[in-house]
Amino acid sequence: MSTARSTGIGAFSFIVMTLLLLSSVSAANPLFDEPSYVFALDVPILCETADFNCDGNEDFLVTSCAPSMLNIFLGAGDGTFSLVQQTIPFDIGTISVCQLNSDAYPDLVVGKGTYRDMVYIYLGDGAGGFQQTSVLTDDYDSVNTGDLDGDGYSDLLLPHNLWIKVHLCDGEGSFITGSSYEVDYWGIAHLVFVPGDLNGDGFADVAFITVGGYRLGIMLGNGNGTLQQVYYNASSYENCADWATIEEGDYNEDGYLDLVATSGIGWAEDLVLINDGSGVFSTSDSLANTLAWAVAEDFDLDGHLDLAGSFTSIKIYKGWGDGTFGGGIYSNYPSHGQLGVADFDNDGDPDLVRLNYNFSPFDEDSVYVYLNNTIQLGIGEQEEAAPLPILSSNPFRSSLSISVQEMSDASITSIRVFDLSGREVTLIPVDEQGSATWNGDDSAGIEVPPGVYMLKPSGECDEVTSVVLKL
Repeated sequence: MSTARSTGIGAFSFIVMTLLLLSSVSAANPLFDEPSYVFALDVPILCETADFNCDGNEDFLVTSCAPSMLNIFLGAGDGTFSLVQQTIPFDIGTISVCQLNSDAYPDLVVGKGTYRDMVYIYLGDGAGGFQQTSVLTDDYDSVNTGDLDGDGYSDLLLPHNLWIKVHLCDGEGSFITGSSYEVDYWGIAHLVFVPGDLNGDGFADVAFITVGGYRLGIMLGNGNGTLQQVYYNASSYENCADWATIEEGDYNEDGYLDLVATSGIGWAEDLVLINDGSGVFSTSDSLANTLAWAVAEDFDLDGHLDLAGSFTSIKIYKGWGDGTFGGGIYSNYPSHGQLGVADFDNDGDPDLVRLNYNFSPFDEDSVYVYLNNTIQLGIGEQEEAAPLPILSSNPFRSSLSISVQEMSDASITSIRVFDLSGREVTLIPVDEQGSATWNGDDSAGIEVPPGVYMLKPSGECDEVTSVVLKL
């Protein structure tokens, strides 16, 4: 397999997980104890998670002001971190983790906070640091990345007023000016976002939120770096504000990517929008105005995506798997900043980073890490765990050999592979000897991005095993 993969933001946010049999651990409410890691940082604003030094452990990056810095917290895999700081010679307004060249290291595109007319390109050095290589001059409201032309490199999208501009990555850390697209409804919110394939044609698409009227815009990708006509899917009766977010996931588990659109710190409701498979969305649930920064993960390990957000406090809503949420399973701690999510202690459940700045005099500007105890809570609650498939290696790089056996009296003839959004990637046949091999390709023979994938045997059993595909 080649090393040039379509990674972008989402692939580098995948976490290294231990083998986990979901059905053998009874679901328990996630319990985040007092933060296991606290670091005082002046005005922490933005947070991104990735394996920045490619050591197999998840890290996170926080931008801060006074002075303007990149703060890279390198994870040791046990919930502890070492800090690498890098001064940036301008105020940071927006940032995106991406893949801009053929090495395995995550890269950054960083936009200024004032004037917003220059985008700086930083290539990862593999040790947790970054080197500025070029500057692109253009006006923007935010910088956003995603692979629009399917070449394995992250392209750049710059929304500004009535326009969205596309710059295609050349694979060597620079961009080529592409097309511009006019948006009929004035005022794009803080992000445009490439979630993946919204209409089932195999090409990455774009979703965005307009400020005035809180409308969700969709532009369908053609697979060559160009986009189709803008159209709008849903609206709310109130305006949204800066820092509005969109979070993708298969919330009703029908195999199509759905969206959660938040209004940031505005007055609109946070909406759960269900995709009909063609890129047309309808509202299935509303969570008032409680999420602001939204992230989707299965925090309680019941097989359904949950939603976490931070608006005055951290809130986690339980997903039911039908596109609706409820039964708040966690709400605690003042929070007035972005959330990050990853498995920092490699125990199989997602942990949280929260940023706090000037929320109250009793809660100083700080970065907090909360380790999820769901796995620990579930240990010993099942009388007998079903056997796992035997894997040749995990993580793996090019080929995974799988030896399966009958589980729950079910004859296993194939293994289905899913990504963490719930989309089926491919179906692997099992031979008469009970062996199967996955080469990290999808059903069309195209290499999938590195990350965590779920293996589910055929038959009546519900066993699910996580495996890690690495660069």
